[in-house]
Amino acid sequence: GNNGRLVVTPLTERCYLVLTTALFLKRGGAPYGPAGTGKTETVKDLAKACGKYIVVFNCSEGLSPSSLFRMFSGLVGCGAWGCFDEFNRIEVEVLSVAAHQIAAILDAISIGATSVDLVGTVALNPRCALFVTYNPGYAGRSELPDNLKTLFRPIAMVVADYEIIAENLFLSEGFITKTSKQEKSERIYKELAKRVVSIYSILEKQLSKQPHYDFGLRAIISSIKYAGEYRQKVVEKDVTADALRDIVYKAMDDLIFPQLVAEDNEIFENILSEIFFQQTPKQDNEDLIIAMEKLIDDAKLTHNNFMKLKILQLFSMMKIRHGNMIVGQTLSGKTTSWQLLARSLTLLRTKLGDPHGQVKWSAGRQAWFSAKSRNAPTAATRLSSRIKSGPQSCCRVCSSSCCRAAVSLASCSCCACAWHRLCASPWRC
Repeated sequence: GNNGRLVVTPLTERCYLVLTTALFLKRGGAPYGPAGTGKTETVKDLAKACGKYIVVFNCSEGLSPSSLFRMFSGLVGCGAWGCFDEFNRIEVEVLSVAAHQIAAILDAISIGATSVDLVGTVALNPRCALFVTYNPGYAGRSELPDNLKTLFRPIAMVVADYEIIAENLFLSEGFITKTSKQEKSERIYKELAKRVVSIYSILEKQLSKQPHYDFGLRAIISSIKYAGEYRQKVVEKDVTADALRDIVYKAMDDLIFPQLVAEDNEIFENILSEIFFQQTPKQDNEDLIIAMEKLIDDAKLTHNNFMKLKILQLFSMMKIRHGNMIVGQTLSGKTTSWQLLARSLTLLRTKLGDPHGQVKWSAGRQAWFSAKSRNAPTAATRLSSRIKSGPQSCCRVCSSSCCRAAVSLASCSCCACAWHRLCASPWRC
């Protein structure tokens, strides 16, 4: 369909020039550089600009010479372009075999042959092309053989100009206003681009180093696209410069704040308020909060404002990304949070007359939040049932009958697990 195109920066133009020159010389192209610089995306966008079908292969250590032969045979047979991403992840022995096959393909194209001899004779479409991308400084990568390097024209991909990309994305998302007197467009998108890029640059330097933090180009693009969804909901007559700033502020707060650890929350709020001169916006999911509180009461759980905030943040993240990861310590409420969110959305959809839009999960876990079952396995019902039925297996680690011991028992008598230390009584573990 009519999907998006790449923002053309000076780096993109230079890469286009090198790759098209490689095609003219009947050679392959090899963009290389660190992650997030647009190596693969640039090759894909060039193929789109030329009207060529391109297939991207994600290379790994498990690739064998036979699998590479099948890939090359398909590409030269149909005349498509092939981009082998992270090509230096392949073993050196396999790379040497691939060098001979690639050399045979490029030589056959240069002499205008109609077939090429790989493992067997394969029909050749001269419109095919081969590209590889790799990160030479990354750990665990192989060094490309010299005979393979000579077959590709290299191009170093460095960090692009984030501000130019952000300006174009804001403009394409409709972040523009018009004055009634001058009828000229205010360049609010340039101002917003500078602010967003500055925020991500400051966050990368001042926040703590966490393995799940990402403040690079991918994060900037995600925040702008998320702000564009808010922008589409605003009526054109209400579009002002302040309204657009509020949209970007709220989008960045919804997108970045949920992934921060506790020690970085205050730093992020100060940085955001200093650049946008605003305070943290309030959550506007009142219906979801009411449904959540009702289900908390039904499940006989404790109301916790921090837990409710995390559930609302999870809901915001689910509207942006298809896959989400809940990170936290043991017994911090990770499973309970997504179950409560799913149950709350089900309750809201049922009240709105859409019972078929329920969020489903396994039958065993659904019993925990079943409104019909008043004997759901809550802490209170587990306590009363064990008092009535007498001692039984209670340790979740070893399933021992340690509850037969005294009430003052500090841990499981067989595996020394910490379940008894986490509750008021060993009957409630």
